[in-house]
Amino acid sequence: MRQLGCSDSRGANRLGRPSGVAGMEADLSYFRRRAVEEIRAAELSADGYVRRIHLELSRQYEQRVAKLEAEVRRAQIHVVDAD
Repeated sequence: MRQLGCSDSRGANRLGRPSGVAGMEADLSYFRRRAVEEIRAAELSADGYVRRIHLELSRQYEQRVAKLEAEVRRAQIHVVDAD
């Protein structure tokens, strides 16, 4: 019996999300997009408090990007092509 979230042979988990390096790259794309969206929201905000919240969220997304980029690099180092 397979557990929910386990990878299949296509590199996707049972929820249809990419797994492994492909999953990390999908997450990177999402976090990058969200960081930009938060910056845009901060720029459009008239309220200083709300602007700071959006900038903080953008900073947190950018930190996630940096962490995931490092993980992707580590994972790619361990990938060996059989050809």
